Amino acid sequence: MINNSEPLSFYQNRIKELNSTLTALKKRHLVTGWLRLFVFILLVASVIYLWPNGVVSVFLAAVPLTAFFVFLFYQSLRTEENIKNTTRLLLINNEETEILNGQYGKRYDGAIFSNKNNYSDTDLDVFGRASLFQYINRATSEQGKKTLAEYFSGNSNRETIIQKQQAVKELAAMPEWRQQLQAHGMDTPVTISNEQLILIWIRQTEPLYQQAVWQAIRFVLPVISVTVLALHLAGIIPNPPFYLFLLAAFVFSYSISKKITKEYGHLSKLLPELESFLPALNTIEQTLFNSSYILEQKTMLQNSGSASAQIARLKKILDRFDYRLNPVVHIPLNIFLLWDLQQALALYQWKKTNTVQTKQWYAVLGEMEALSSLATLHFNRPEWVFPEITDHWFEMECRQLGHPLIQPSKLVLNNFLISGTPQIALVTGSNMAGKSTFLRTIGANTILAMAGAPVCAKYMKLPVTIVMSSMRITDNLEEETSTFYAELKKLKWILESVQKKEKVFLLLDEMLRGTNSLDRHSGSEALIRQLIREGAVGIIASHDVELSRLEQEFPAAIANYHFDSAVVQEEIIFDYQLKKGICTSTNATLLMRKIGIQMD
Repeated sequence: MINNSEPLSFYQNRIKELNSTLTALKKRHLVTGWLRLFVFILLVASVIYLWPNGVVSVFLAAVPLTAFFVFLFYQSLRTEENIKNTTRLLLINNEETEILNGQYGKRYDGAIFSNKNNYSDTDLDVFGRASLFQYINRATSEQGKKTLAEYFSGNSNRETIIQKQQAVKELAAMPEWRQQLQAHGMDTPVTISNEQLILIWIRQTEPLYQQAVWQAIRFVLPVISVTVLALHLAGIIPNPPFYLFLLAAFVFSYSISKKITKEYGHLSKLLPELESFLPALNTIEQTLFNSSYILEQKTMLQNSGSASAQIARLKKILDRFDYRLNPVVHIPLNIFLLWDLQQALALYQWKKTNTVQTKQWYAVLGEMEALSSLATLHFNRPEWVFPEITDHWFEMECRQLGHPLIQPSKLVLNNFLISGTPQIALVTGSNMAGKSTFLRTIGANTILAMAGAPVCAKYMKLPVTIVMSSMRITDNLEEETSTFYAELKKLKWILESVQKKEKVFLLLDEMLRGTNSLDRHSGSEALIRQLIREGAVGIIASHDVELSRLEQEFPAAIANYHFDSAVVQEEIIFDYQLKKGICTSTNATLLMRKIGIQMD
């Protein structure tokens, strides 16, 4: 019996700790709030009481009280942020306990990533409801979700897979770190549209800011403006010339601001997501890692200095741009300091510094979230193993292999071995005996293996391969295709890959089910012969026991397996165990009788 009590205990203890922390933070926030109110009342009272004693007395009392009030204000903000973060971490840990109990059907399912040209996505429940993606994904950013989906595509190589395995093992031992990375993006997830927004802005040329004259203006005019203001306050410059200067400065600064408004509107949309992106990058940068795959990712964050520092710099510039939302503050700053021009030139300098690297930063976040998702799987299922990736085509060995989406209490494990080319494992069996589930078990674990993830097995060895399947067949009213023609399209897709000598592993379930029994048998037999001639490797499940006789003709290329059932007191018993040889048991007649069909 598989035991997942250790991760469950971790999450339960973490929930207790976080609840305790949350209670303390809320208490601190309440105390700080009352203390701020008390300091404010004391400040007002001291000003009123000391006013008759003169400005000096008021100043001596008001300054420390105001400083203390500001300190309490920022303490309150930090506490509020800690409360939000702790609440997010609580949600994560509560969700993990639900996932361990098989309750993950309401999570994001990644159906958008299903490739209609890759039939295995549907056959093997890679995306959509109750899928591998829905079960495994912990990414909050769209980049992370997309990267994880790309991991499941199988387009990788042996070295990369092994490096990912090492990275997943390292991150699996860092559950608090993984949860914090996830928590950063929960409120405002980083999106691909936001990434594209900033990349489009970076590619845009701005000849205005490239002119040297503006670099001079940004310094010279503020100096002149501040000097004029000082002379006016000193009584040296009278009102009429000063007001005329103000008007001219206002018109000039407004003309600049008008040119910058479009850029501000474009970039102001970035700020909310930068609030998530910045701490996520900082979390990655500030952590020491050992695995080569992660170290390579971190290198891409250091190409122009610290990525988080650059994002923080961009955020500060955009924050300063937001002063224009307050005319009382913005207009004087713009008149005397050319505020908008200063920020526009700062943005131009930022863009010059980070033209190439910005896209890499988003890619690194996606990679780390995808790896963190696989690491959570490894943490939650410590009994699963990392497969051995061999460079020998073709060799697959599975010991105690189970379906990764079946709850441990219901899991049935099987052994399987297939080696050499061509090789076809022909699986026959009675209805509901487990043929289709076995094919999906092989397929799902192969996809996990190619992603660098652990697999639901005691041991698994396989080469780098792409799974191609034909299992679930449905008609398509939009394309006006019948079920039979839909299957033919799948088989054509498979045959083309096999004929190209691509390294694919085939999973075929009940071939040619949409035609009559005679054509079905002859067509299936012809297809198997062709697959053998092309050197194919895979598993074929069928009710057609007659196909098993092909083993006599191709003893080195075909191996017969079966699932059977037993009838005990008019009840059908399944053990779902894969056995060698041809299936001899049937249960169709009994099943039809059970639903009321009279077979006499």
